[in-house]
This record gives sequence, structure tokens and C-alpha cells, in this order.
Amino acid sequence: MDKRELAGNLFRLTETEARLKSERVYGQSPAETVAFEVGRKVRKIMIDSDGKPPEHIPLSSDIKDVRKNLKQAAKEFMQLDKPARQKKKQLPPAE
Repeated sequence: MDKRELAGNLFRLTETEARLKSERVYGQSPAETVAFEVGRKVRKIMIDSDGKPPEHIPLSSDIKDVRKNLKQAAKEFMQLDKPARQKKKQLPPAE
């Protein structure tokens, strides 16, 4: 699931909630009907947008892989951020 599909799901939920409140829908069956109708419209919008239904959107990287890559990048940045070691200057011999 990518962020586009997540956004579609959030949009579907918020629009369903708004419609349930504005139309004062009560009861399980009428609420399910409203949710189905809103979901159908959101799906149609997504398909009209780029021609792909949500199930054909490519999967994003697995969260474990993302975390591993972030951890590796953080280590590399730490190495880059370390100040370069300066060689100690030797004092000239005392006379």
C-alpha cells in the first residue's frame, strides 16, 4: 500500500463520517449502504485520476526494509559528520 492508497482510505473514512452526520443516518444497514456508496465514489475518482484501480497500485517497500535503510543512512551520516582527526604537531626540540 502506498501513500496514495492510504490517502484514499482516509478520504473515504472522513467522507463517510461526514455524510453519516449530515444525513443523520442511524442503524447498521443504512450506515453500511452509505459507506459502500462513498467507497465506490472514491474508487471511481482514483481510477479516473490515472486509470489504475487501487489494487493495481504498486506496493511500497516493506517497513522493515525502510527502517533498515534509514538506520544504515544514519550510520553513514554519522561517519560524515565526525570531525577529521588532526595530526598532533610536534614541538621543536628544546635547546
